[in-house]
Amino acid sequence: MHRLLSGLLVCGVIAATVLLYSSADGQTSSKGSKKSGSKKPVANTAGLDGRAERLQTTFVKDAEDLASEYFDAGQLEKAKLLLKSAITLMPDSQGLKKKLDAVEEEMLSSNEVTAELDTSASWKPTKVLVTEGKPVRIQVVGQGQAAPSYRFSISETVGPAGFPTTDSNNQDMVGGMPCGALLGAILKSDNKPGRPFLIGEKLEFTPKDSGLLFLRINAPAGNKNTGKLKLSVSGAVLVP
Repeated sequence: MHRLLSGLLVCGVIAATVLLYSSADGQTSSKGSKKSGSKKPVANTAGLDGRAERLQTTFVKDAEDLASEYFDAGQLEKAKLLLKSAITLMPDSQGLKKKLDAVEEEMLSSNEVTAELDTSASWKPTKVLVTEGKPVRIQVVGQGQAAPSYRFSISETVGPAGFPTTDSNNQDMVGGMPCGALLGAILKSDNKPGRPFLIGEKLEFTPKDSGLLFLRINAPAGNKNTGKLKLSVSGAVLVP
């Protein structure tokens, strides 16, 4: 099926390419005639150009209609592929862009699972598996009307330079990310952890690795947090 969709895209691109270069070809032929010293009649391709334009219009219309049917059938990846193909040919179409936004939002909000993080713990595994190249949304949710929060406390002597951005043993603070922020990391299939990334209150991203999602609070050694954070994880996620 993906081969068929790719074939449809090629047809649309061919039509667009013909329209783009038809006038340029005419100009090139005229210039070439001047250089050679001989006049070569330029063929009138207006009729062919019209057919190419109709082919492009038909492709975009059919792609949009087929994408809607795939969306209704729950085949979101196929709907997204068709809409992106149509937008390639008609990049100024706001209608196509709105439909693509709707498909991507549906992809990110699907398969929702909840996770809970004990903020006093170090890296904690969730039960959520993510897939390389597939979109994921992670969002901290509040309790009723209250905004999501936890208590951050530390009993340490601090100099005027403040807390270091990293610990000497590289086991606590992650450099370059806010102290107290929610972080994530992916444990890959070879049991090697990926690079930590900032989640904060919400993150929509496309993982570069497949594996198990881990969470923790970015805090220095000696930190004593209390409280739990409830998270919603959705998109291309699996719970084994």
